[in-house]
Amino acid sequence: MTISWTWTAKDKAEAVPSIGDQYISMDGNVLCLRNPMPADSAFMAKMFSATIVITLLLWVWMFCAVINDTPSAEVWVLFIPLLMPLGVSLFLFYRIHLISSQSNFYFNRHTQKIYYLKGKTLLVGDWGNVNAGIIGRTEFSGRSFSSTTSLILNAFDSHQDSLQARQNAKSWAPTYSICIDSNEPSDPRPIFVAQVWEYIRQFMAHGPDTLPVPEEPHWWSVPHNAICLTPRQALCHYVPWRTGEPGEEQGKKWWLMPLWLVFFPYNVFVALCWWMTCRLLRVRPAAVPQQAFEGEPGTAAAMDLTARTLGP
Repeated sequence: MTISWTWTAKDKAEAVPSIGDQYISMDGNVLCLRNPMPADSAFMAKMFSATIVITLLLWVWMFCAVINDTPSAEVWVLFIPLLMPLGVSLFLFYRIHLISSQSNFYFNRHTQKIYYLKGKTLLVGDWGNVNAGIIGRTEFSGRSFSSTTSLILNAFDSHQDSLQARQNAKSWAPTYSICIDSNEPSDPRPIFVAQVWEYIRQFMAHGPDTLPVPEEPHWWSVPHNAICLTPRQALCHYVPWRTGEPGEEQGKKWWLMPLWLVFFPYNVFVALCWWMTCRLLRVRPAAVPQQAFEGEPGTAAAMDLTARTLGP
């Protein structure tokens, strides 16, 4: 992991402001950008859920096939394979914890603060003291090991009154940094990070009026950014033909239709396993920090989409 600190709140980047998948919502005072951690965790949790369901189905089939021929003294051996889904469930619960405990990032022009809820701790960053840079990491994204480039912001303290909390925040400053995806995370060129920085900087300095319209989101990332798709949404997203989804021409090309047809049962099965898990365990994104809307004439209802209950 390498970090190059490049900008402060007063530093203009030599780039045209631009933003894409990171954008969630914006009004006159508050800009909400996506925290990439819940989306990555949703992808991994979906895989873990499908693994558990498949393993349990295979175990039930095996158990029914051999139980009549197994001596009563050796029946306990048949339960050993259940250790595998039990172990996978630990990783599943960890990913669900990340989804439920980390909010998106809120930039408030009125207070000149950045708000981020991590667990039960509200992190409040002073925009005037922000340090921004470029961070390069090699990590497992849930699909493969890859090198990604992101914008990192460091201006946070633990928003608690205890002396210990403040000392911990000072001692572990990197822990209280936030990372926002580059416009092209797999491209190491700094221009794509600078575009995101300039978008945020101009919003905090001048508001939304002069900012360009966000680019079309990546269609491939829709299931992860949404955390969970309902069965109907999953069918619309994974059927081989186009259904009118925004940006679906990015992936549903006609020459790829045979491939989509082959993977359709798998994709829908995995999506349904994760949807059932979300319904059973009441998986929800982290709550919206109400302090992020200080100075707003209304409530946080307009941006409450990040805290809605998952399900139909």
